[in-house]
Amino acid sequence: MNFQVVIEHGPENLSAYVPDLPGCVVTGKTLDQIRDRMQKAIQLHIMGLIEDGEEVPTPGTHALTVSVPVQQYRAAIATRRKSVTPQSQDRSPRTPRAQKSKKR
Repeated sequence: MNFQVVIEHGPENLSAYVPDLPGCVVTGKTLDQIRDRMQKAIQLHIMGLIEDGEEVPTPGTHALTVSVPVQQYRAAIATRRKSVTPQSQDRSPRTPRAQKSKKR
């Protein structure tokens, strides 16, 4: 079976978990450490499930990598901000609609 592993970068280390195996978590300083530790953690997790008479879940998590042109977005926003001009000072302020008074 192949399980997806999610790896997150922390301020001082990496952490990883398997969404299909709740509680299966490791930390490490390098990707190699994460890979080695996660391999062992998944094996131990599955052995524990089997020993406890529980079903080993079928992997169901999928991952995608989506490429987004962030620099292009930043340039477009910067250009848009430069082209916006403050509202003209000549415009008269809007006045609220007169409220109708109800007579009793």
